Amino acid sequence: QLSENYVMDITTYYKNIYNYVSLKEVIDPDDETISWYEYTSEDYGSARGIDINLSKMLSNFISGSTSYSLAWASGNNSGVTVNESLREFPLPWDMRHSYNLNLTFKVQKDEEFFVPFTDYLVPTVITDDFSTNFSYSVQSGTPYTPLNSDGTAMDTNSELKPSTSTASLKFTKKFYFGDKASFRVYCTIDNLFNKENIYYVYGKTGSAKDDGTYAFNEETGTYYNVQSGEYVAAEIVEIYNSATANPSRVSQGRTLKLGVSFNF
Repeated sequence: QLSENYVMDITTYYKNIYNYVSLKEVIDPDDETISWYEYTSEDYGSARGIDINLSKMLSNFISGSTSYSLAWASGNNSGVTVNESLREFPLPWDMRHSYNLNLTFKVQKDEEFFVPFTDYLVPTVITDDFSTNFSYSVQSGTPYTPLNSDGTAMDTNSELKPSTSTASLKFTKKFYFGDKASFRVYCTIDNLFNKENIYYVYGKTGSAKDDGTYAFNEETGTYYNVQSGEYVAAEIVEIYNSATANPSRVSQGRTLKLGVSFNF
């Protein structure tokens, strides 16, 4: 506890994780042409990092918190796949840096609020049981495995996706009718800055919309298949790109939600 209203928490951690499930190829001892895969608990992972959080209790109408995390998540396999390497590498959910900010302005029921640095009292019909919350978070990109032009994998999880960030703003106002009846009006704006966050990318390009199958030749003004070199019609590429540019690979745009709840 730093003071009456401020509290800081610092947590460090380290954990070894054994017996991750993976696949192992088994060859029939009587016939080497026959093989199959069996689940085995042999893989290893580890997690370590530090979390720092500073919180402010509600005072002078303001409360909030800010936190920062530095973390590592590594292992010798990134999924339930065949893997014979003992080398550790970042796991798909390895997020090195993460920062979060949360601020709330709240005027409680029957509480007066004066405009800062003035003697002007804001009418209670506006401020009575009113709150505003702003939250913001930013994270570094998670790793992915890049691919060569022929589709073969390069070093596992050796590239990073772009960093992501999101902000939201929420307003809440409560109106009372007698001792028990009340209704609450709220407005929430998600992805306040309309940021396009990339969640999944194609290994060949590092892009969320282009998988690297086709490219455009500026000299000839035509499209061609990167692997075979054959030229293709622009209409075919347009149809193909409409499938590869999957909107689920990126975040949703700014959204506005309005709501009312009634209590009695």
